Amino acid sequence: MVQVFVFDSRRGAREGTELDKVLAFWPPSTSTDAQQARRRAAGRDWPALTRRQGAVGLVEALCGMTRIFSGPAAPLCGLTTALRRHVLLEPEPDVWFSLVRPRGVGGGWAR
Repeated sequence: MVQVFVFDSRRGAREGTELDKVLAFWPPSTSTDAQQARRRAAGRDWPALTRRQGAVGLVEALCGMTRIFSGPAAPLCGLTTALRRHVLLEPEPDVWFSLVRPRGVGGGWAR
C-alpha cells in the first residue's frame, strides 16, 4: 500500500500528543482499527498504536539518526528496505514530506 504523509517534528513532543505532528496523511483510512477490534475480541487489548504513528515515527527516527552523522546540510532523502521504498523531502526545517511505496510495484523507481 502506498502512503503519503507530511509531518512537523517540532509538534507532538509530549506523550499522548504524537499524532499532532501529522499534518496530512494519505490514504485517510490507514489505521489499525480493524486489528484493534480483533485483538479486543480475542482478549488481547494491546495499546493502540496506529499505522500513522508507526510510519511517521519510523521516518522521524531515521531522519534524526542520519542527521547526527550528515548534519543539517545533507538530510536523508531516501531509503530502501526489503519490503518498501521511502522517498523523503524536507521542504522547510523540521517539516518532512514522505512517500512510502512497496518495492516491486509500479514504474522504474520502485524496482
